[in-house]
Amino acid sequence: LNQVLPILNKHQFQLNPQKCELARTAIDYLGHTISNQGIKPLQERIQKILDIPQPVSLNQANAFIGAIGWYRKFIQDYTKIAAPILAVTNLTKNNKFKFKWDSPQRNAFDKLKIAITSEPLFLNYPDVNVPLILATDASDYCIGGVLYQEINGERKNIYFYSKILPKLQRKWPTIEKEALAIYYCVSRMKLYLLGHEFIIQTDHCPLRDMHKKSSNNRRVDRISLVLQQYNIKEIRHISGKCNCMADYLTRYPRQIEEDDEFFDSDFGH
Repeated sequence: LNQVLPILNKHQFQLNPQKCELARTAIDYLGHTISNQGIKPLQERIQKILDIPQPVSLNQANAFIGAIGWYRKFIQDYTKIAAPILAVTNLTKNNKFKFKWDSPQRNAFDKLKIAITSEPLFLNYPDVNVPLILATDASDYCIGGVLYQEINGERKNIYFYSKILPKLQRKWPTIEKEALAIYYCVSRMKLYLLGHEFIIQTDHCPLRDMHKKSSNNRRVDRISLVLQQYNIKEIRHISGKCNCMADYLTRYPRQIEEDDEFFDSDFGH
């Protein structure tokens, strides 16, 4: 309170006493239970997801994947498990008639319900006294990354992210896709990274100095310019077998829109 209230007062924010809860060890907020230990899904919301029956229409399938997707950051291998459902729900308006719900979708539906009730469903807060590490990777068609810290020999995961690349970016050379993985992950985790020193891990050796000097590649250099706002201590090369989590996320990502923003006239503004 000694830290929060002066900040609110400085910026002229007012609090409604009837909506304030003080001296609590945990609070429920936006479908999550937040405590001094970390963040976990709100049990009431989980129960509502468990009560959803097997979908029989595209709208019902979209409703389910939207509800459980809100908690994807808690579910290890979420995109791998959900892949059969995502394949039949990511349809354009003209292709809605192609919706189907067969054995792969039913199995994925059941597995997701099991996953959302399996411990631990927990994300850690970053420790400001411990270095942040962002491990990224790119495959032929997607990128992924995980933000974590090593504390007393134990890995503390803070944020997972992955997504499918649009067709245009899938044609990029490896160095560009690996740089793109860094850009997307850093941008997604900006709240955690901006203003803090952190280390990037990549299994693509040519990117080790991309934040220090030109790579003689237009796309990589433009990404490097955007990264200048961040305090990157080091881009560290690690072998692919040591980058297993980020590598895995690139195998089972989420869908994104198609564009090539790195040649958009407004890029970087």
